[in-house]
This record gives sequence, structure tokens and C-alpha cells, in this order.
Amino acid sequence: TSRSEYRLVLRSDNADQRLTPIGRECGLIDDERWGMFTDKMRGVEDELERLKSTRVKSDSEVVQAILNAGAGGAKKPSRQSFTLEELLRRPEVDTATLDRFGLGGGLTRWDAEAVEVKVKYEGFIKRQEGQVAKVAGKMNKKIPEGIDYGAITTLRMEAREKLAKMTPRTVGQASRIGGVTPADISSL
Repeated sequence: TSRSEYRLVLRSDNADQRLTPIGRECGLIDDERWGMFTDKMRGVEDELERLKSTRVKSDSEVVQAILNAGAGGAKKPSRQSFTLEELLRRPEVDTATLDRFGLGGGLTRWDAEAVEVKVKYEGFIKRQEGQVAKVAGKMNKKIPEGIDYGAITTLRMEAREKLAKMTPRTVGQASRIGGVTPADISSL
């Protein structure tokens, strides 16, 4: 993933979420493994829903401890209650913090980490998924025959040379050429 343009979407902690359904379609995932996967996903989704719907009062022990641990120390809460999701989104809070106050969801360490990542990075992940969808829509776009890649000054020199040599017909083909970066594809 270090060279991946979409690191937030292609994380190791969500590999099973991305690849198990594909493996099932290909006949590589048996019923027992599929059942374990669907149970896990249901547990994660149930926990996300619980975090969204469970509220704790601003004067509760957990909220006070979190506010004290936050940047700048203790502050008066800005409202009367918070959802567990809102608390978990804070940088100083993790699922272990909720567990310490009896507010954990009883998930395995791995599932709790998946929930925490989803909550903390939700906005970034949604934005990146939108970018992926936008790029995917352009992959079948045709590149005009006889295009002079040397004349496209926004392309890096290496990309110009490789594109001229390989002469891809679509943006998707161009994106799979080694040495052609996502920035080069945007220039096309």
C-alpha cells in the first residue's frame, strides 16, 4: 500500500472486507468461512449503529475524563450529551477508553480496531471512495489515436516516453503502465 494512491481504502485491516466477497464469487470461500465473515460484518455494523445511537451525558465520568485528557485540559462541555461515536472520533479516545468505562461493545481487538478506524476516518474514507468512483468512471475513456504525448507539458518526461512507446487506447490502459502516475493520468 505504500505506493497506492488510495491508502485509506486499501488498508490491511479491511482486506477481508474487500476481498472475501470477491473470493466467494470465485468459489474460493466455503460456507463456513462465509458464515464467519458475515457474522463479523454484522457485529461491526451493529457496533457502529450502537455507537451512533448511544448517548452519554456531559457530566458523566467518561465525558469528564475525555475532556480532561483532551488538548487544553478540562473544558465545559458544549452540549448536554454526546454519542459514543462523537467521543470515539476524538483523537485522545480509542475503543479501550470506552471499554475502561464499561461502554465497549465486546468486540474482538481486530473488530474493535476496524470500528475505530471507520469512525475516526469516515470523512476521509468517503472522500477517497468518491475519488475512486470518479477515476473508475474515466477508465474507459478513449485516448485519441496519434496523440503527441511529448506536447503534453503537464506529463512527466518518463510518462511521455512510456505512453508514446505503449500507445494505450484508453485511460485505464494508460493507468496500468509502470512509471505512469495518477497525476499523469489526471493530465490526460
